[in-house]
Amino acid sequence: MSALLRFLQDYEVPLYILLGVVGIIYIRKMAVSWREWRIAMFGLEKEIAQRHFSSSLTIVILLLLMSMTIFALVSFIAPTFPGVNTLSTPTIDLMATSVGTVNPLETPGVGTTIAAETGTGCVSDQLEWTYPLAGDKVSGWVELKGTVNIPNLGYYKFEFSQPGSSTWIAISAGNKVVIDETLGGVWNTEQLTPGEYSLRLVAFDSSNENTLGTCVISVQVVAP
Repeated sequence: MSALLRFLQDYEVPLYILLGVVGIIYIRKMAVSWREWRIAMFGLEKEIAQRHFSSSLTIVILLLLMSMTIFALVSFIAPTFPGVNTLSTPTIDLMATSVGTVNPLETPGVGTTIAAETGTGCVSDQLEWTYPLAGDKVSGWVELKGTVNIPNLGYYKFEFSQPGSSTWIAISAGNKVVIDETLGGVWNTEQLTPGEYSLRLVAFDSSNENTLGTCVISVQVVAP
């Protein structure tokens, strides 16, 4: 289902154009068959013209219903469906993350970068996971919660990976400040092999290019 919704999101406009072109063709056929129906002199001619008009009208109605369905799925269903609104962004090298501490007496300004703490890179009340926490055991569909409260925030994304792997798999993303709330996506662990996994929360500035911070924790995925 998520693959279908992503397809509709990516090709929404071309689909509307295609349906519109087909609709124009059949509306023209409706007009022609309507004229033939009105001027037909014999019963058989009227019956054939009426049949053509009815079939063209049926197709036009179906095209209209398809357009309405696509609009509803893209506008109302896709934004709330887990795993659909993911952002394809470059993988960030955690080894390149700067190490330092944040002075609680200083408020970062526009264009500044929050330095990651040693180890996880999480900063309390600014960039952190609140569920699950490091070392927690999770299974099934996991509603991820956290805090992303950083000045000059452009967007954030969250991903998972197996320890030792350089591949991070996107779960979802968002562009609003959240404080101990749902990050906007659900992590489906049902198809994963039980074991240790890493969760990474990355925040970017308003240019969507510079990293403001990276928070990584390890959790245990267990069988349901």
